[in-house]
Amino acid sequence: MVLPYVVHAAFAAAVLPFASRATWVTELSVRSGTSQATGTRRGALWLTLGFGLGAGVAGVLAQWTPSPNVLPYTLHAVLAAAALSAIVRLPETRRAAATRSRPVRRRAAPAVPPRDHPDGTLDLRFGGRRLCDHPQLVGDRLGTWGLAFSTLLNVCTLGAGALIQPLAKRLDRTTCARAIVVSMVVMSAGLTVSVVASVVRSPAVALVAAIVLGAAIVLGAAYGIAVVSGLLEPQRLARPDELAALTGLYYALAHVGFLLPTILAVLSGVASYPVHLGCLALISLGGTTVIARHSRALAGPGLRGAGR
Repeated sequence: MVLPYVVHAAFAAAVLPFASRATWVTELSVRSGTSQATGTRRGALWLTLGFGLGAGVAGVLAQWTPSPNVLPYTLHAVLAAAALSAIVRLPETRRAAATRSRPVRRRAAPAVPPRDHPDGTLDLRFGGRRLCDHPQLVGDRLGTWGLAFSTLLNVCTLGAGALIQPLAKRLDRTTCARAIVVSMVVMSAGLTVSVVASVVRSPAVALVAAIVLGAAIVLGAAYGIAVVSGLLEPQRLARPDELAALTGLYYALAHVGFLLPTILAVLSGVASYPVHLGCLALISLGGTTVIARHSRALAGPGLRGAGR
């Protein structure tokens, strides 16, 4: 009876801060004179860096400090309190009248044709990012270094996601889903490398670890491209007073992907891990084909060069 409430609370605690932070960073950037797209990229970049640095610091503390179950949480609480004291000094970006709740209406921006919305790809995108964290492929041979290797995977994944984001902004187009298609292609490649890593059971731990690390970096690049292109979509679809709500919807759909490892664990008795990864790679390739075909059809010959 308690589990649904716990899941709901955890989901709200994850989605609400992400949505409000992304919207606020965008509005602060616009207020300072930069473009809305730059503000979106800043929000996505700091989100990715926060994920990566947080995982890295927590992993180091858990691996090499005498209080691995206390120090990571203590440091997190102290940093959160320090950040809160700094946030309260920042200016408010929305007037009280503009914060009234209104229904979100899906509509394309003026002069921009409707496109396939990326929400259908987000589950796999976030699930793919989590799948890179599978040190169990070599965990039985890493001994006490398993946590350190898991930390390295997370840092490399999100580091690649952060480094690729400037390129993701250049890939984005208002008239086609090019950035989304690229992220899906890269994700498919990362899943394929993950299949190789799960099949290769070489006695050389370094070989398998290198393949797993390569999969993590490729999947991280896919995540970086997708998160930027995905966050740019609500800006085109929402009015200023609807941006926070639609961004929240984006994050809500995106975080469904965090359930993917759990689903695969439940299905572990039905098929092996390599089969699961192979199916995900095929689903990703199929989604890429559908998005690419509809994107070209909706753009139209007269708009293919627009938005550059």
